[in-house]
Amino acid sequence: TYLESNRVRVGVQPSIKDDYQIGFLLDYGCGPIPFQAHNFSITPSTFLEQLANCRTFVLESEVAQLRAAGLGLRAGPDNVLVFTENGVLQNSLRWPDECVRHKILDCVGDFALLGYDIIGSFTASRSGHRLNHQIVRQILDAHPSLKDRTRIPTAPAPHSGANLS
Repeated sequence: TYLESNRVRVGVQPSIKDDYQIGFLLDYGCGPIPFQAHNFSITPSTFLEQLANCRTFVLESEVAQLRAAGLGLRAGPDNVLVFTENGVLQNSLRWPDECVRHKILDCVGDFALLGYDIIGSFTASRSGHRLNHQIVRQILDAHPSLKDRTRIPTAPAPHSGANLS
């Protein structure tokens, strides 16, 4: 199963190794963000040690537009990489391929919307949240039993009218 739109692609297939894999190809053509590709077997240790600290990224030319829309107002070097024509602005990469690792981190979060531990292999090329969410919906539509799972009941809300006097 795969989805494709304007050179952006995401797909899923059964896992050969009976595990959870995400492979991502990041290629914006020309520009300051270089071609990057990586494939990870997603485990708690790879998530923690190789993905969780990867920051989102943006082009310097996009910053003003994002801020005007009220986005990224608290963004700083600890959580965002800003790319200029000459590379990263006033910052350094934690990994040489930090951008593609961040995209894989995004995929982990998006695919977690399935609500199950995943055994499968996802591949993506230039994909983002929109297409990732579409593949999740497509998987849920193809497997209705995943939608009909029993929810764990939540605890009742505490009594809100307590008299504390």
